[in-house]
Amino acid sequence: MAEKNYERIGGFLYFIGFTIILEIIYSSSLLYRQTKEYVGLDIQKSRIDHGELHTEFLLKILQFDIIAGLLMIPALCFLLSFFLDKRKLFPVAFLIIYGLFLLSTFISGHFYSLIEENANRSYFSGIFIYTFFVLYFLNSERVKKTFIYSKNKTINLYTNEEKGRDGIGVDYSAHKRESRNLVILLSVIAFVTYYSLDFFMDL
Repeated sequence: MAEKNYERIGGFLYFIGFTIILEIIYSSSLLYRQTKEYVGLDIQKSRIDHGELHTEFLLKILQFDIIAGLLMIPALCFLLSFFLDKRKLFPVAFLIIYGLFLLSTFISGHFYSLIEENANRSYFSGIFIYTFFVLYFLNSERVKKTFIYSKNKTINLYTNEEKGRDGIGVDYSAHKRESRNLVILLSVIAFVTYYSLDFFMDL
C-alpha cells in the first residue's frame, strides 16, 4: 500500500482553512455592525427607554466586543499565514486563538444575558467543537506530517527550493501557487456560506 503524501494541505485540513477564513469574514462583519451600533446608539433615547444603568452596561459590552474584534481579526490573519506556510506552531496557535475567541464570546454572551432576556448562550456547542479540534490536532497523522516547517526558513535562489531547520525542502514557487489557489477557493466558499446563512436568517 502506497504511503500517503502529506506535503500538500488536504483532507480535513481544508475544513480547518475554511473555518479560519470564515471566522475572519464573520469577525470583520460583526466588528462593523458593533462599531456602527456603538457610534449610532441614541444614548438619550436608550436612557429613557431602558434606564441609565442598562445604557452604560450596553456601552461597556460594545466596547469590549469592539476591542476583542480589533485583536481577533489580525490574530486570525496571522493564523491563516501559519496555516498556509505549514508552520510547526500552527496547531498550538490555532487552539490558543480559537480558545481566546470562545472565551471572549462567552464573556460577551454572559453580560448580554444580564440585560437581554432572549440572549442566546450556546456554551456547550463551542466547548464541544473546541474539544474536537484538540483531539484532532493531537491524534491526526496528517497534522503531524503537514505542519513541519520552522520559523527560520532559507530559500535557495538557484534551485528555488525552500528548506526549514529540519532540512526538508519544497518547491517554493509551487508552494506559493498552492497557497494562492487554496486561499481563493476557500475564500469564495466561505463568502458564499456566510452570506447564504445571513440571507436565510433574515427571512
